[in-house]
Amino acid sequence: MRTYTDLVPVFPDQRDWTLATVLRHQAHVRPDAVFLDVPEEHRTFSYAQSLEQAESVADALALAGASPGDRVLVMAANSSQFVRTWLGVSLGGYVEVPVNTAYEGVFLGHQLVTAGPRWAVVDDVLADRFLAVADDARVIECFWVVDTGSRDGALRALRDAGWRAEPWEELARGARPGARPPTPAPAPSSFASIFFTSGTTGPLQGRGDAARPDALSSARRWTASSG
Repeated sequence: MRTYTDLVPVFPDQRDWTLATVLRHQAHVRPDAVFLDVPEEHRTFSYAQSLEQAESVADALALAGASPGDRVLVMAANSSQFVRTWLGVSLGGYVEVPVNTAYEGVFLGHQLVTAGPRWAVVDDVLADRFLAVADDARVIECFWVVDTGSRDGALRALRDAGWRAEPWEELARGARPGARPPTPAPAPSSFASIFFTSGTTGPLQGRGDAARPDALSSARRWTASSG
């Protein structure tokens, strides 16, 4: 066993233990180092690029009408769009609601009703899942659709059903230059995400997490109130 005695935390103040703070720090001290490597897309993103993309997503959500604390459902396969959405949701102080791509019907409807997301990022091949539970999905005001080969059809179907629906690239484009000040870092105790259990012993249960991993007070309050 090797024992380390000279380790010093990069962020000694636990109030800095948030994704937004850490990403901004790394983008400052090592901007050109690779943060995200996506072999399937033959792309890499540096820390600086990842921060820029995340701030674009956060700003675009705000421009669409989102407010800190709004829930953003993400139902997509692993991709750079998924990661960049997650980073942007975190930087903007929104609440990420990742949903298993296998869910549909009553399982998906239950998560929509329980979490109440106002916004959604979904793969194009999953758009029909929301059409099938349209009554439960009406809490969503706008969809941003990731293109895996059938984006135009998914956008058309969602719009025909009465939703706002835009290509995911509109999120990456961000807000107009000078449209709003830089995105402030969310508070460490702010609500950051809602994850659902597998539901093997009953209805899926939502578990809330705070922006700082050990700041669970707000998360516990939500979990308790959601049953």
